Amino acid sequence: GDASRKSPWLPEETNRDKIRWTLRTINRSATNYIEHGDWTYLINNPDLATINQVEMKVEFPECLEVDLFGNPITSSSDYRSHAAYITGWDSARQSYCPESHPYQIPELDLEVRYELDRMRVLLGAAVVDDVANWRFSTGDASGAGGHADFVAGWPTELMQNMISNCTDSTSRDGVLHCFLDDFTLDGRVEKTVPYDVVPPFEEVYDVTELPTGFCPLD
Repeated sequence: GDASRKSPWLPEETNRDKIRWTLRTINRSATNYIEHGDWTYLINNPDLATINQVEMKVEFPECLEVDLFGNPITSSSDYRSHAAYITGWDSARQSYCPESHPYQIPELDLEVRYELDRMRVLLGAAVVDDVANWRFSTGDASGAGGHADFVAGWPTELMQNMISNCTDSTSRDGVLHCFLDDFTLDGRVEKTVPYDVVPPFEEVYDVTELPTGFCPLD
């Protein structure tokens, strides 16, 4: 996504990352990043007042460029041109990726949910249900400035095991050892896996002032 953007997407602006706004189960399956890539369609939407969360669904690209030796390129000056989305199955190359970005990587989706009910208690339903009052901390009032980053923090060997041996959190074929079979994975309620890397110490402070003005605290 482009965190610097502050205006709604135009119909012809289709060359962009796959980020869409949903009302979760009410319309998630019916949304797409072209028609629902910002908050425009939520203005005066009668369903908005009936839900407690709005969701930003981010789909990361699945294909990377390669260097002269066939190794994947993992960065670029604009932070996005080294990656691309799948374009469909190419039987000649046996790949879903475009020729320009032939190295396929696992698909990663991110769902970011914003609590509306808590804000309704704090600011009132009339304020929260009016999309014209919504703002990102960047000052964006359109929702088109949605943005996400992925930081790989798990050990490389653990991730490689899951990619190579697992499907839906268990052994791909019943023979390969899937690391996740050794640990408790209780659906969407609880997921417990070991992580013994010491996280960096970082001081975190309350934010009381945003670029757009005062931020109320509950």
